[in-house]
Amino acid sequence: MRRRGRCRRASATGWTLGRRTPVTNLRARAWLLPSVAALLFSGSYIAAKVATRELGPFSATLLRYVVALVLLAALLRRVEAPARLPRKADVGYLVLLGLLGIAAYHVLFFTALRFTEVGNTAIVNATSPVVTALMAAAVIKERLRGREYAGVGVAVAGVLLLLSRGRPDLAVQMNVNVGDALMMLSVLSWAGYSLLVRRLSARYASVTLTFWASVAGVVLLIPLALAEGLPRAVARASPATWLAVGYMGIAASAVGYVLYNRSIAAIGPTRTASVVYSVVPVLVTILAWLTLGEPVTGIMVASTALILVGLHLALGRAGCAPAVQGSPRGEPSAG
Repeated sequence: MRRRGRCRRASATGWTLGRRTPVTNLRARAWLLPSVAALLFSGSYIAAKVATRELGPFSATLLRYVVALVLLAALLRRVEAPARLPRKADVGYLVLLGLLGIAAYHVLFFTALRFTEVGNTAIVNATSPVVTALMAAAVIKERLRGREYAGVGVAVAGVLLLLSRGRPDLAVQMNVNVGDALMMLSVLSWAGYSLLVRRLSARYASVTLTFWASVAGVVLLIPLALAEGLPRAVARASPATWLAVGYMGIAASAVGYVLYNRSIAAIGPTRTASVVYSVVPVLVTILAWLTLGEPVTGIMVASTALILVGLHLALGRAGCAPAVQGSPRGEPSAG
């Protein structure tokens, strides 16, 4: 018989039985850790816009993850000493992780920024948990409840509203903004990455997966960045560009990673994802308005509202058991 006052909560290694956390402490942790992580991830969207003014998408992604790898290697040494090498049978999967989650996701994201507003990329990216849930249902036959399907439908309506700029005839004619469409492809790439992480997470810690996926991504990106003109771009890059690259590598891919993981350990993946994916598009839109002068339109507000409602329905009640878990990776799909 189930004991009263006990609940499944997240630990550093998974779901365990434990006593309920006092409400005051839970509320503090529920907002502080994921909110600070969301702020760091939001800043990376602005940094990405700055970096892509002088760097191509392949070069920007490569430089970001060269910086991130230094910090991830230090973190890995603390978590696993000595650092664990991947099994030979998993090398192909890790290369695919690097292709989907590091190279394809970020290259598509950086390219999208050349054609659309920063706020739009964040709004589309907020659908990542919903798209991942839908892909899990289609590919690995994970069962979704009616509430979750309703959330998917509402979130898709929000995306279509943004892509069509409030004109359904444009969506029917496939006359959508190139940048918004590229960002949607980026989200699909991340969803595939998340499903693959779910397969490997039973054998590797999240920091280990992130490190080796980043290594694979960097190796894949080197020839592409060189072909894009990396040496020339590096030679003429301004201090603002280097500051943006450093911010993305340190604040988002390292510090944000740690805060996001600690939030998962403290309050669970569902509550963490709910806060981060709800806060990031709002913060990015505000930051883009303040720093880049990008307009905030009624279509953006309406689509954001629809996506956040869909996200709430898909993730379910942030209680004892999550309805749709995000990627076990420490860093959510962000800029």
